[in-house]
Amino acid sequence: MSIAAAQKGRNLTGVLDALVADASKDKIKMDKILQSLNRKGFGPLLIAPAMLALLPTGAVPGVPALCGVFIFLISAQILIGFHHPWMPQRLKDVSFRTRKFKAGVKKIRPYTERIDQYVQNRLTVLADNEISKRIVALVVMALGIAMIFVGFIPFFPALLALPVLFFALGLSVHDGVLLAAGYVILFLCLGVMPMMIKG
Repeated sequence: MSIAAAQKGRNLTGVLDALVADASKDKIKMDKILQSLNRKGFGPLLIAPAMLALLPTGAVPGVPALCGVFIFLISAQILIGFHHPWMPQRLKDVSFRTRKFKAGVKKIRPYTERIDQYVQNRLTVLADNEISKRIVALVVMALGIAMIFVGFIPFFPALLALPVLFFALGLSVHDGVLLAAGYVILFLCLGVMPMMIKG
């Protein structure tokens, strides 16, 4: 495998391609998503629920809360120091409509390809530092909990999922700049939410 091919498997578009490739039936099970991403580590496992919350699937009642549960469980395992991810069977059996998922992936693909152009190993002292990873995991856990409780409010889950996506991608490719961007986006999203409530 070439370096470019290996890197593609770790970037955001590569993760989406892997998910779409496995979505051959009418519905795609979360277990199938987890199997596809398991070998890539914890970072891509966080990308999956963050993307589901950002895609049109996130508008389906109950999906944002479910994504929040996944995000919480995965980030908790990072915080504890697990080497291999674990997920309850009941959550693995949850499924999503493949057609809507693929349509959402197609819609955002141009944006993910643009993001991937800037993904590389930068500030690895931040990305590979265990303390930094655990801080990120703690922040993402809080975002997951928040998604569970505000999942019924339109657009709020997507705002919470956006920084999770950057944190997850940063962990996946060991890019400290993306982790830093995740913090910036988090503060921006938190600043926008009160205005949305007032509006």
